[in-house]
Amino acid sequence: MKRRIIRDPVHRDISLSPLEMKIVETPEFQRLRFVKQLGLVFLVFPGANHTRFEHSLGTKYVAELILNRVTEEKEIDSEETELVKVAALLHDAAHPPFSHTLDVILPGGEKWHEIRTEKVVKETEIADCIHKHGYSPQEIIDVLRGRRGILSKVIRSDVDADRLDYLLRDAYFCGVAYGIIDRRVLDEFRAVNDELVFSHKGLQLVVTVLFARFEMYTIVYNHKTVQIAASMLNRIVYRALKEKLLNENDLYEMTDCDLLYTLKSCGGYFDKAIRRLERRKLLKQAYSKSWSEMDQDKREEVLRLRETPEKIFKLEEEISSEIGAEDDKVIIHIPPKPEIKEAEVKVVFKEGICRASDLSPIIKSLREAYIESWNFSVFTVERKREKVKKLCESFFDD
Repeated sequence: MKRRIIRDPVHRDISLSPLEMKIVETPEFQRLRFVKQLGLVFLVFPGANHTRFEHSLGTKYVAELILNRVTEEKEIDSEETELVKVAALLHDAAHPPFSHTLDVILPGGEKWHEIRTEKVVKETEIADCIHKHGYSPQEIIDVLRGRRGILSKVIRSDVDADRLDYLLRDAYFCGVAYGIIDRRVLDEFRAVNDELVFSHKGLQLVVTVLFARFEMYTIVYNHKTVQIAASMLNRIVYRALKEKLLNENDLYEMTDCDLLYTLKSCGGYFDKAIRRLERRKLLKQAYSKSWSEMDQDKREEVLRLRETPEKIFKLEEEISSEIGAEDDKVIIHIPPKPEIKEAEVKVVFKEGICRASDLSPIIKSLREAYIESWNFSVFTVERKREKVKKLCESFFDD
């Protein structure tokens, strides 16, 4: 079987080996065509209708470019190269509908899809494809889980194939210039022992990646309206799970449309709530606090609250009861602790290896700015905004 070429708007031509093509043709991988890469971001940026399917192909392509550069310095055989490319292709194979939107309510949070990916790789048609080409599913899982040294680092490190593709791809489809990356950064990857690092000449190129990441997160991914819509969907799905109308084990087999159809089929509250979301009849922000507006104790209290969704939902019910609103008309949104983990990427000099964050004042400034962009918010319907604001001030400002 010959290699196949797939046309991609971001990377142009992406070449697939016979094994990679077989995996792409499986039902499990084809499902990703119908799982939006950015969840509900399309409600604000209409072009953001790209999917996990394209991103998975793009991650494979970028992984191949990184490997081409790294193998100039470190011996990596053709079988290991194929392992990495297949792992890159499958890194998002078990994403639930709307990608990361449902992280806050699923066991394991952001790691939920990583745990489920292991099941997809081992127990579906994908496993048969891998076996027939002389590999084992466990080898792929070991690369995905970070157990294969430099091979894993290509797709699982501070700046890797996954991040580079999604920044480029998301910026392209959102129609914004924020995620633009100087592609020369790919030429500056180096392999030192089992570490994936950048050359000292690549430091400023790394800064462009971190700047792109900062802008995409603050302007696109964490856009206030996107967070409102995501929070509304989370509450709907959480209630469906709680009432046993939906099973979390089914989510990694569902597409976005499957989930919406299933929820609307439940009728009553669920049908109305999903239709409201589809028509962009969203809640409004009633209360907000930035990181710097809270003292350390209050920050820790709020972040602890985020770790237990049930407590958040109970507090929402209490506020709703106080103001005479329906349960789903008050939503508390607590983002994760503001961190730019990519700032820990390593740069190699003659004298040794240093963290990029220790070398660049720009990276330090980006970290501080990202922390300040964090906002703890409460959303409600327009007519209840003032009541909710006053109540939240008494709850959270003392």
